[in-house]
Amino acid sequence: MPIASHSNLLPPPPHRIRVPNRVGFSLRLRSRCPTRVSYRSSPMEATEEEVDGFVAVANKVADAAGDVIRKYFRQPFDVLHKDDLSPVTIADRDAEESMASIILEKFPSHAIFGEENGWKCKEESADYVWVLDPIDGTKSFITGKPLFGTLIALLHKGKPIVGVIDQPILKERWIGMNGRRTTLNGREISTRECSKLSQAYLYTTSPHLFNGEAEEAFARVRNEVKVPLYGCDCYAYALLASGFVDLVVESGLKPYDFLSLVPVIEGAGGSITDWNGNKLTWEASADSRATSFNVAAAGDPQLHKQALEMKTLAVTVAYMIYDLICCHIGKRVNLDNSVHHLVSIVGIGAGLAHQKCGSEMVAALWITEISSPILHMRELLKEIGYHDTDLNLAVDVLFAFIFSFARMIGGPYLTYVTLTADNPMLIKMMAMGLQLVSIFWFCKIARMVRMQFCVNITAVRVSPPHQACADYGGPSLPL
Repeated sequence: MPIASHSNLLPPPPHRIRVPNRVGFSLRLRSRCPTRVSYRSSPMEATEEEVDGFVAVANKVADAAGDVIRKYFRQPFDVLHKDDLSPVTIADRDAEESMASIILEKFPSHAIFGEENGWKCKEESADYVWVLDPIDGTKSFITGKPLFGTLIALLHKGKPIVGVIDQPILKERWIGMNGRRTTLNGREISTRECSKLSQAYLYTTSPHLFNGEAEEAFARVRNEVKVPLYGCDCYAYALLASGFVDLVVESGLKPYDFLSLVPVIEGAGGSITDWNGNKLTWEASADSRATSFNVAAAGDPQLHKQALEMKTLAVTVAYMIYDLICCHIGKRVNLDNSVHHLVSIVGIGAGLAHQKCGSEMVAALWITEISSPILHMRELLKEIGYHDTDLNLAVDVLFAFIFSFARMIGGPYLTYVTLTADNPMLIKMMAMGLQLVSIFWFCKIARMVRMQFCVNITAVRVSPPHQACADYGGPSLPL
């Protein structure tokens, strides 16, 4: 059956969506139902009519690439290798040339950045840049497996506003636009709900593409999911947008590998970011180099958030074990500090084991560590000879204030949230234990501040100011 013409693949415009801003790695996408709140473009963004025109051209570009690719698929041809040893064929190069010629004819002021030919534009930069990958999954193409795809992204000032994933052999085309529902061959689609890693189907192109820390991080996620699967390249992201896959995690992707995926996945209700939860954007120009990114996509935003938080917690618990061992080796350990470390290690370990409380634990880490830089500043002042000075006193007071505010206001609230939620008993016990340790330290710090002020006042009464400062030596902090 012939592929549908580009005029029939324009997504219907009625349903608008809002994709809220994300802070850190807390991703707050919510409902995936069609009745979303309206999306308003800023004055600097393209109008609806302009976006429809961009999509019409993107369809023509995908049609042209498909004509070239089908001509070479499962036919004999030479395979060359680029400097990075990745394969390239005549189909890649001919398809990109045909794609670029259509774009430059329709939009001569737009720029093009293609995987094979790089930057094409008379100017050094442009507001609108088309990022092209004629065959994402060249290894699948040359081995006759129809799970590769043609990727087309249109960036406006670095942000993807139109994305196309086209499979020319299976004649499937996913189209995503900023603020609109994603479509597959003109039919609106949606991701599926899956909020637990233990129930997720995970895809990645190959486990051999991860190295070093990325390999360890991927292994932690892979070991928690229900079913890990391999292969598919960009087609895995298309399956995710269609609601058949829950999670895709990959390392070392170039901008032309992922920018087109962003509108497709977000328009279907999913989330896609780098491994730190940052939005995927790229400021392309004549001087741009296609650097590598680590990418994570999930159909359910809660699953995306959980995958990133579990990675953070795994690193944190490893550090706390290391820090506790170092304290013992250096003989700098005391009972309350050991209890704090053990409670934290067991609590985070329980969260990892049960895949629960990721947000609460990340917040707890922030609350418990926000005062640490001030504490280290106090040690630094001591080392450089400012121990018995007004500056040191000011740092002590600042530390006491931040510690007290974080642990005695933020801490109890976080403990209440954890205790009243449907969490395993071990996590609740560790939350309560950590709060009790904070109360114990708060009492010691309050006593230290009181003693310090009393000694300072006494010194001022009985000695000249400079002598009082020289004679004073206050108690040390309990940490």
